[in-house]
Amino acid sequence: MMDPDGGLLSELYSRKVITHREMETIKTGKTSYDRNEELLSVMTRKNEVNFQQFVSGLRAFDMTPLADILEITS
Repeated sequence: MMDPDGGLLSELYSRKVITHREMETIKTGKTSYDRNEELLSVMTRKNEVNFQQFVSGLRAFDMTPLADILEITS
């Protein structure tokens, strides 16, 4: 399961993968599901470099199985 609240959003922001506005929009989701959905929606609009940074961020936060799936399907 992806956990954007466990530091992933801050990491993506510090890597300049997402903007401050995007981060705040993601955080407004009422449930973890809503926040994950918004994060994935934001990431679908990003370029390949940002996508790879996203995958790297997932790995850094022990979400390697999800990162592996995203790399296979991309």
